[in-house]
Amino acid sequence: MGFDDMEMIYTQPTSYLPLRVERDISLWLKREYLIEEYDQENYELTVKKQQGKKLARKHFFKENGAIYNAILLPFYLRKIPELSVGCLLA
Repeated sequence: MGFDDMEMIYTQPTSYLPLRVERDISLWLKREYLIEEYDQENYELTVKKQQGKKLARKHFFKENGAIYNAILLPFYLRKIPELSVGCLLA
C-alpha cells in the first residue's frame, strides 16, 4: 500500500518503561525519521523529527509521572496481578 513503519524500541527490562523509540516511516515517496527520548527519572520526553539528516522539528513534554508508550503499555499491564478498572498506574 506504499506505507512502511519500522520501530526500534529500547526499554527498561524490568518495568517496560520506554527509554528510546526510533521510527522510520515511509509513505509513498515521503520518508520521516522520528526519535523519542524518554527521561523517566525526570518525567520528560523529547521527540525529534528528521527529514534526511536535518532536524525538522523538536517537541518537549514534561509530565508528573512515568511516561508510557502505547506499544509497551500492554506488557506493563500484564505484570499487575490484580488489575481492576479505574486503578492508577504507578
